[in-house]
Amino acid sequence: MSGYIIKSIASTSVFRALGILSSFLINVVLAHMLDPDILGQYFLAFSMAMFLSIVMRFGLKQTVLRLVSKARLSGDEGCIADTIQKVIVIVFVSIILVTVILQVGVGEWLALNLFHSEEIVKNLLIIIFWAAMLSLAPPVGESLRGLRMPAWGAALDNSVSSFISLIIFTALFIIGQTISLEHVLVVSSAAVSVVVIVAMRKLVITGGLFKSRNPCITYRQIYSDTSPIFLVNVATYLTANASIWVVGYYLSHEEVAVYGAVLKLFNLIAVPLLVINLAIEPSIAEYIHQNKSKHMDALLRLSATVALIATCVISMATFFWGELFLTTLFGAQYSQGYIALLILVLGNIVNVWSGSCASVMMLGGFQVTLTIIRVFFGVVSIMASLALVSVYGIEGVAIAVSFSVALSNVVTWVIVKNKMNYDTSATINIAKRMFIVGH
Repeated sequence: MSGYIIKSIASTSVFRALGILSSFLINVVLAHMLDPDILGQYFLAFSMAMFLSIVMRFGLKQTVLRLVSKARLSGDEGCIADTIQKVIVIVFVSIILVTVILQVGVGEWLALNLFHSEEIVKNLLIIIFWAAMLSLAPPVGESLRGLRMPAWGAALDNSVSSFISLIIFTALFIIGQTISLEHVLVVSSAAVSVVVIVAMRKLVITGGLFKSRNPCITYRQIYSDTSPIFLVNVATYLTANASIWVVGYYLSHEEVAVYGAVLKLFNLIAVPLLVINLAIEPSIAEYIHQNKSKHMDALLRLSATVALIATCVISMATFFWGELFLTTLFGAQYSQGYIALLILVLGNIVNVWSGSCASVMMLGGFQVTLTIIRVFFGVVSIMASLALVSVYGIEGVAIAVSFSVALSNVVTWVIVKNKMNYDTSATINIAKRMFIVGH
């Protein structure tokens, strides 16, 4: 098991680092190719596509990992095939439903009244297609990860597609090619499509999807499992990202560009915990299923400690040179986002200290409790952003987001510790836990 964990963390870290770095550099390149007004609209289109993809996959990312891992441990290949096939059907049905709703006028209304963007209206179909591909990638990747191929799970988590997009945008920048929002969206959606098609072929072969199936789960059971997780995913996304919609509604597209640049740099700073969560979730699912509490404790606290050390180092660098980072990477006009960046970084330290508490709660059968927590603090984040944006601008929005996300994670940590008897927080005493994880 220890060898698999190490291999999982290593492969996941490589792909996740590639994806986060590529995604970040894409925004750096685009900041030098697009006017701030267009860049702001791109950030809004990107957030719209990401949100739609969460709705389209209906919480299946985490559900697939748990179900496939359980079926694999039982040795039931027919059950694996049955589960994966039903998951793909659910995603396609969701894509169709969301597309119809957006095309009957809802999408245009959102673009005009929430984002104030004619460009998004003109490119709505491309955004929907992009969202559809993004919605397919995680269930496919998590199915492969549940089959003990962690690198594929990380590769489909917007990693390889971002790298492909980065290469294309960099080449266009070098040759001095002028691009529009439409060009950016076409390249982005095409890159995701290529990766999804390749991964689907791998899943069909590895998962034996064309072989005989052994029906072991119903659509109703899957929807029952995914509904709470779906609400958690929506609420979690809104808690951290709906703030850019608030900025887009109340402030100019240029200010959206500044705040978007801050979020992109912050996402790079928040990498350690994201990478570790992605790497250890299959092991968390197995330890819970096998009731290995000692190994679970060692894995959780050691991973949180490693993430916290890395985060503190990065946060200190941001404190001293954050303004320089923004100026150098995006341009002089983006340095005004420095204070907002610091606010987000401070809140992230609390999040990293609390560790993988949300993953434990979700994979341990406490989805409803996690749903309540995430929905409540999602509402808090949005309401606080609305209250502060008019007075304090993007700094007020950053305060709302940082406070809401940090408090949400602290509450989750407390409940996991008291109700599930797992302490997911960072610790000073790591030698003993390193020994346990290694054995």
